[in-house]
Amino acid sequence: MGSSQSTSHRPDDVPATAQASHASLGTAPNNVVDLEQRLSPTVRRIVRRVAGVDTQQSGTDRVLTKNTFTDLVGLPDPLVSRLYNGICTTHNTPTLTYEALLEALYVLLDESLLAPTDKEQTAQVLDRCVCVLSYLNRGRSELNETDLSEILSGCAAAAVAELQTLNGGELRLPQEDLLPTSPRIGQLAHQIFHSAAGPAKSGDKMISISQLHTWLNKNAPFIFKPLQTVISHRLLAFNSGLPSTETGSKHLPTLHGESEILSDGLVWLLSTFLPAWQPTAKNEESEAQMQWEVLFSARRDGYSINRFEYHTLKYPRPTLLIISGSLPSKIDANQPAIVVGAYIDGPWKKSRQFWGTPGFLLFQLEPTFRVHRAKSAPAGDHFAFFSAEKGVLGFGGEANNFNLSTDLQTATYQPVLANKLATYDFTGYEGDKLTFDVDDVEVIGLGGEKASQIQRREWKFEERDATRRADVNLHDQTTAKQILAMAGPITL
Repeated sequence: MGSSQSTSHRPDDVPATAQASHASLGTAPNNVVDLEQRLSPTVRRIVRRVAGVDTQQSGTDRVLTKNTFTDLVGLPDPLVSRLYNGICTTHNTPTLTYEALLEALYVLLDESLLAPTDKEQTAQVLDRCVCVLSYLNRGRSELNETDLSEILSGCAAAAVAELQTLNGGELRLPQEDLLPTSPRIGQLAHQIFHSAAGPAKSGDKMISISQLHTWLNKNAPFIFKPLQTVISHRLLAFNSGLPSTETGSKHLPTLHGESEILSDGLVWLLSTFLPAWQPTAKNEESEAQMQWEVLFSARRDGYSINRFEYHTLKYPRPTLLIISGSLPSKIDANQPAIVVGAYIDGPWKKSRQFWGTPGFLLFQLEPTFRVHRAKSAPAGDHFAFFSAEKGVLGFGGEANNFNLSTDLQTATYQPVLANKLATYDFTGYEGDKLTFDVDDVEVIGLGGEKASQIQRREWKFEERDATRRADVNLHDQTTAKQILAMAGPITL
């Protein structure tokens, strides 16, 4: 089992991909000064102080205990033990040296705490994911399902901790069991393990770091972002003059309103693949944090396409469509058997034609985890379809035969490649068509308070315009009656 492995490893156990990545990051023996320069001046001072390195010392021979490292990064076991052992093994040292710590922080810290980089250095940062995986796997080149469960559980715990921080300690979401032995983590680890191994090697007991990295890069590229954020917050907490929220995650939200579908575990899964929050204008810079707001809930607002249209249209920023339901064979109604959805990277539209951009994607969160991005060219452009008149919204496929569709009463999910010009990529996930009864449908706005204000202004404008038109019609009707009255009876 991953948690019972010896912490002593041979140098040749270190993954070749991780060794190559560390080489590309430019580290060399006795290069402490250069390594320190990669960190921002504030972080540099904090690390030297916590590590006990005097300003006049080079720190080359400084050794840090596991307790000091735990204090520095603020992570619980078994994750912190994995990191500590992985860093030591990767650097072929029995204990953590100051030099190894500096290189690890360059990989583990939020980018905002690093020194400004040139284009070449920025490209090198793309290898950080492989390095993090190497550390978390204790420097070994292969891992089993138990290892993966512990890693996923640690990442989930970091994400939930960050969610709690962002939401003022009050997270109005159902709390899931995200321990390594929990159903959520166990099922996810099993799925990822066998998907990463591929059908030809699905019976293997181990997968390589390279195989896992390939799967994560495609399906959950931001899985380690909360880990970086928690470590960054912990470091900044050593300096009372800096607010810990300075490096708030751009992938995890503050939540406005309550969702009937999402749990903390599902928000974590969404954060692993959704794009980071990016303000679109200078007047949005104050909203540096992603904010989610439930714009529409079928349970709250009604299972009506017209109500869906009212609450969704005129919202100017990206949204999430989330559909929960119960499969025909599902008996337990307390836990939705299936949760699917779509990410819409711009305003909703009513149209008789398909619309959208390659930024759209489809996903499944329950009972398995799948992400379907738009295919590379040449590909179709059937991203989304919404017609209140026809009472349907759909994604991919063809009209009346979508990959994902709902009328708010029932929903259909069929991950198949209909033709060579299919819009979404279902490679490796092709499956049977699933039709199920809808429990709830939610649309979550991702654009913050300013986007909601714009939507409310549009609603008020429409209401005033409707009132004005009604007054004009009433005036015209009154005038017509007055003219007829003045004309008197007409005789032939």
